[in-house]
Amino acid sequence: MSAMLTADWCPLGKDTYFRKFEIYAMAWQNEINLDNVVLAAASYGGPIAVVRDRKRFIKVQTTGKPVISIYTASGRQMSSIVWTGGQIIHLGWSSTEDLLCVQNDGCVLVYDMFGTYLHTFSMGQEAKDTNIIEAKIFASVNGTGVVVLTSSYRFFLVNNVKEPKVRQLAEVAGLTVPPSSWCVISEDRHTRVLMARGSDLFLLKHSEQHAFPVGPRFDSWHGQKFVINEMCGTEAVVGHWDTVLLVVNRQGEFINYGYDSPVHLLPEMDGVRVLSAFTHEMIQKVPLVVQQIFRINSTEPGSYLLEASKQFQKRSHRSDEYIRLVKDQLNVAVRQCIEAAGYEFDPSNQMMLIRAAQFGKSFVPDIDSEPYVKMCRTLRVLNAVRNLRIGVPLTITQLQHLSFQVLLDRLVVRRHFYLAIQIAKYLRMPDVEGSSRILAHWACYKVKQTQLDREQVAREIADKLGYAPGVSYSEIAKKAADCGRTQLAIKLIDYEPRASLQVPLLLKLGEDIPSLVKAIDSGDTDLVYIVLLHLRDNMPMAEFQMTIRNYPMAQSLYLKYCRDHNIETLRDIYDQEDNHNAKAAFYLKESYDPKNSTTKAASLESAKQSYRSARNEFAATMCEEQQKLLKYQTTLEDKFRREFVGLSVHDTVHLLLMLNEVKLAEKLRAEYKVPDRRYWWLRILSLAALSDWSELDKFSKTKKSPIGYEPFVDVCLKYDKQSEALKYLTRVKDDLKVKYYLKLGMLEEARNVATEHRDVQALLFVQSRCGTTKKTLSDQIDATIAQLTTKK
Repeated sequence: MSAMLTADWCPLGKDTYFRKFEIYAMAWQNEINLDNVVLAAASYGGPIAVVRDRKRFIKVQTTGKPVISIYTASGRQMSSIVWTGGQIIHLGWSSTEDLLCVQNDGCVLVYDMFGTYLHTFSMGQEAKDTNIIEAKIFASVNGTGVVVLTSSYRFFLVNNVKEPKVRQLAEVAGLTVPPSSWCVISEDRHTRVLMARGSDLFLLKHSEQHAFPVGPRFDSWHGQKFVINEMCGTEAVVGHWDTVLLVVNRQGEFINYGYDSPVHLLPEMDGVRVLSAFTHEMIQKVPLVVQQIFRINSTEPGSYLLEASKQFQKRSHRSDEYIRLVKDQLNVAVRQCIEAAGYEFDPSNQMMLIRAAQFGKSFVPDIDSEPYVKMCRTLRVLNAVRNLRIGVPLTITQLQHLSFQVLLDRLVVRRHFYLAIQIAKYLRMPDVEGSSRILAHWACYKVKQTQLDREQVAREIADKLGYAPGVSYSEIAKKAADCGRTQLAIKLIDYEPRASLQVPLLLKLGEDIPSLVKAIDSGDTDLVYIVLLHLRDNMPMAEFQMTIRNYPMAQSLYLKYCRDHNIETLRDIYDQEDNHNAKAAFYLKESYDPKNSTTKAASLESAKQSYRSARNEFAATMCEEQQKLLKYQTTLEDKFRREFVGLSVHDTVHLLLMLNEVKLAEKLRAEYKVPDRRYWWLRILSLAALSDWSELDKFSKTKKSPIGYEPFVDVCLKYDKQSEALKYLTRVKDDLKVKYYLKLGMLEEARNVATEHRDVQALLFVQSRCGTTKKTLSDQIDATIAQLTTKK
């Protein structure tokens, strides 16, 4: 069985092939001379930055400032930056596709791919003082890092440009000339520099002060100008000089490629991109599964299935013969064709392999179709972003490393919003992760276009976003505010359904009254308090109080806040509002506060006057009565050295009775018209508490008790005085005598009273208390009940 050997394959050693294929014909033809420029390209098919190399003397038509031009991987210009800073030592890209420009003064300026300045950070004071002569930008587990070499031949490191912390690496003793060469090694969260000085190698770490030689010594290349640029996978390295490019394996075997013009090598995780003035090519090791299918004389199942599919397309009977050869391994054949399709850049090769996989699937009824469907979707996405207009030449290996989510983020950064949304929908991603999130980014970009009318922008954003899940209008409004478009931000906030996000932003924008209205409408008291306290702190107090008068809910909440935290302000508000009743209530509350014992009289007087101002005579009279009581209580405190102030009339009478000051209690009772029933209760309780049983007996005989004599029995029983309780039993109401005889354990007497009153229910109640020890009495009650029932 023979299969086609692709023309751009080249063998390198045993069973290893490398291929070089064109990705793009560069759109910048006749614009760029790569021999005279400094070029930096982002990984994963990212943008390319180009600036004239100042070290080369060439004829220029203008005397203007240097210009950094930024292109897509297909050579289409995206933007340009007119350089007004210091001398550029090095250009590079971060993992988030931001352009890093390292100046000789140690400053690193950061731009986005559209030439918008983002921020600057420094590589330290020493780098600034001594100047930088070389720099390298590298990928680390923390993101993107920078290492610089100063004119004093010291290395300084920043591991993460997002959080730049400068560290000095170990010094090499006696280093008085620039290193022969050096590179950055970043692995396992550690970054080191491998440096060559002549034939000695040094490994520089930031945790050490001095570096010492490591490894074997290397002889020089005797001045040959050969540059080893990059690894090509794990099987070979790619190097070039002038117009010659070599791919060299571990055994020293090589492939030679010739070019008519200078080239730049751009490393990728699965190969090397080769950039020239006219083409953008890829050199990579041929994936194993592709070799298995296309290799000459291949007997792999996928190779047979591909040939069967081709013959089927030709309507040849030989298709059946190839299928028979592989019928027991059709699952493997289909998997190989699907996998190989992913590694192909040419859509016709992809289609050929996918068609073969589809053909093979038809012979295996129970085969899992998910890998086939997933690959078809993946290829469609890859082909879309590889389009010349988009210019992102991702391989499937790179896509699997990045993820679809990151790919969408990169399309959003490039402002390909429509394509990103279509891909998200095609991949059936949740709205929160896909289309809604992309639309939110589109809206943030839209608000930055200051030349557009704010009404139109707000309407467009609202029409496209609606109330899509995961979309925060407040975030979009913040972007608008950051761009100085305050009125647009205010309009966008109206579309935000969550008041908790609306209100803080409105306050930030100085929209005090709208924020208060939104907070009140939300019904969230915490939000209202946030606005109220903000207004109080940022407005004159008089204006603030006049403002909240128009919003009853807000005013009520503020009054509540003042009651808990600022009493003086509360009183001022009542004064301003002429709210005399509320002011009087405030003084009354103040008078009952134990902390204000010395000012109780003054507070009561203020309360009385406020009630009179409010024409509330009843309340004013009550305050006056309370003043009298306070004065009387003060006199009692002085006389008896006991606390009376603050007690009610009830408690004051009770305390006097407990002190056996009956006359004073009687006087207070008469003055404040304490009801007889209450006074008798207080007298009974106090005498029982004082164990003055004889006085209690006398008191019971002074006149008929307004509360009956049951309380007398109860207090006696409370203090376990049954003999005293018996004195009052005869005067207990007839309908309660049975109950109180039972309380005293006098079952016979209770039976007699119940019988006398012919009360069957009372007899049953007495019988229930007899238990087993009073069986005779229980039997007698049964007989009595029977007699009473018979007579009825």
